[in-house]
Amino acid sequence: MFTGLSVFDSKNCIERLKKLKERDAYFAWKRLIALCCENELPGFSSDDLFDLEALQPLTPRDEWQAYYDLELKLKPAVIRFIEMGVGRDLAILHDRTTSELRGLATLVLCLEGGMRPAQLFKLKEEDFKNLHNRYFSISIPPAKHAKRVEKAPFELDLSPEAGTIIQALIDRCRPDLANGQLLRFPDGSLAMAKSFDKALNSRLRAWAARNFVGPMPETAELKDFLRHLPHLTAYDFRHHVGHSLAMSGASADQIARVLGHSSTVAARHYIAATPELAVIKQKALGENAAYQEMMGMILTGEIGEESDWRGRKVAGMVDNRLFTGIGGCSSSSCDFEPVRSCYGCSDFNPFLDGDHAGVRDALRAEAASQLAISDAAGQTHRNPAVLQLEGVIAEVQVVINHCKNRKGCQ
Repeated sequence: MFTGLSVFDSKNCIERLKKLKERDAYFAWKRLIALCCENELPGFSSDDLFDLEALQPLTPRDEWQAYYDLELKLKPAVIRFIEMGVGRDLAILHDRTTSELRGLATLVLCLEGGMRPAQLFKLKEEDFKNLHNRYFSISIPPAKHAKRVEKAPFELDLSPEAGTIIQALIDRCRPDLANGQLLRFPDGSLAMAKSFDKALNSRLRAWAARNFVGPMPETAELKDFLRHLPHLTAYDFRHHVGHSLAMSGASADQIARVLGHSSTVAARHYIAATPELAVIKQKALGENAAYQEMMGMILTGEIGEESDWRGRKVAGMVDNRLFTGIGGCSSSSCDFEPVRSCYGCSDFNPFLDGDHAGVRDALRAEAASQLAISDAAGQTHRNPAVLQLEGVIAEVQVVINHCKNRKGCQ
């Protein structure tokens, strides 16, 4: 920074500092100049400290901008993909390795609790409560708190799916739980952020690989596909929880309580970002054709002709209409509702000439009916059925676009 100075004194150094654009270096050099002034080295005076303190970096950092941007990583299709992956793994928990089970538990805790890596690391077996295998909750330790201020843990209700996964992990690892630590890694790693991020991304990549190639061996094409999957962190899920609470109408106090914040400053930024996030979400629900094409590759199986299918065919009711001939199911058993749950499942193989547009229109009619009920009750933003239908409609639209592309190539 000081190369080329005619004279090494406070005036020239301060003038050079005003033009420095590297933010990280700015504060280090500013402190060095201040030390020279405080010790009144030749050419430096303590009077120059007043001019020095008034300086601001050229590129100020917006500390809250991330609260307005981060839902971009967790698009509705990605959330739906995670939900379907969790649902499939639930049926085969006994076949999952301990490492896979730990990654799955980390994923559901991040998705539902928005916990920081430090909070995940602090979780003990005693924090988890299981009431008759029907009601589950977990006590979340405080994320941050001031010195000499002890905050009581926040007890969060968990979904039956998350509770079942965590209970399976405890049953599998109970003899080896060091000091009762719920998510301790075998190597005792303290690199919390890196370890937990690796655990949850390993499950995402495993699901994507299974959806993309099924039982086929790993290929160069698969490696390239997995390389372009979004890399998610615990903080991406944390911001998603904050955004979701704000969009559902939660107060700043409620958001701060769930996320373990000692003040409502961050919560108010989540609430302020709600209109922008609504626009982002609407765009993510289907306007980007390239994104739809990519998600279509992992959300469903192979698209083909009905005449070529030899397995079980899907049939079901939507908005009091019976739909048949929309696709085949390659799963030997399925606990999900036909049609509604099919368009986000890798076992569903859509038929090229299926009435997918009819399914979409029927779902839209159901969504309109749900919105009318919510509006009448004054709870438009609190109806989870509407959000669920939005996601399913987006998945059907992805299949429609994929079918159009296939027909255009023939």
